Amino acid sequence: MKPLELKLQNFGPYKQETIDFTQFDHASLFLISGKTGSGKTTLFDGMCFGLYGVTSGGLRLGKEMRSNFAEPAEVTSVEFTFEHQKKIYKIERTPEQILVKKKGTGVKEQPAKAVLTVKNLAGKELEQYTKQTEIKNYIQDLLHLDAVQFCQIVLLPQGEFRRFLNADSNQKEALLRKLFATDIYRKLGLFLKEKKKELEAQWNTLEMTIRLRLEQIKWTPDFQDQIAAEDSIEEQLALLTIQQQQARKTKENLEKGLDKEKLKRGKAEADLLTAKSLDEKF
Repeated sequence: MKPLELKLQNFGPYKQETIDFTQFDHASLFLISGKTGSGKTTLFDGMCFGLYGVTSGGLRLGKEMRSNFAEPAEVTSVEFTFEHQKKIYKIERTPEQILVKKKGTGVKEQPAKAVLTVKNLAGKELEQYTKQTEIKNYIQDLLHLDAVQFCQIVLLPQGEFRRFLNADSNQKEALLRKLFATDIYRKLGLFLKEKKKELEAQWNTLEMTIRLRLEQIKWTPDFQDQIAAEDSIEEQLALLTIQQQQARKTKENLEKGLDKEKLKRGKAEADLLTAKSLDEKF
């Protein structure tokens, strides 16, 4: 967010003040200085009030910021303009206040009002909002900060940043996660953590099933001693593979021997038939 202009009317010690931040575009750093009570913090209050409708320190309400120098009929207002993500945002906000009627006698209570106007860099109006709740949610979604977090991170008025530094780890984590929009990675981490638990449960069930099956295997004498000394499933499965390969090879040899015996038997049967035929002829 880049501040462009701040207009304060009857706000705090300021009767009518405009601060043009664009005059500092040439400088990478500038200082707001002055004696105690000169109104330095009020500038931060004005920006924070413009954005969120509350003061930067959170000690005073907007209606309490009405200047003592204001004429009874003059309005207290703040207008804050800033640039963000190649758009211009102007917020005009007035706190709840009691004003003298311009016509007739007596006073009237004017409720708090706010208007947010969104423009492109060329100055063309794109959107406008007038409901305070709508503006609040819009600003929070835009900056990824609520009023308290904005004051802790962006404004840093009179040592308020110490409150962030002294916050516990959970508060810092929540704030930084929101500030840098990392919630999607937190959700991904939680998803992967749950997936890991699910896969571990499936693996434990599968491992138990495999061990039960291995206990039912009839091992040949060559492998009985090895399997008794081996607890690793991987090694037991490797031994089972070797035993199966040997059994398959033994089976193939037996089948070849059986085929030879079948050929011998067939030849013997043929010789027997020939002998019987000769015997009958004789």
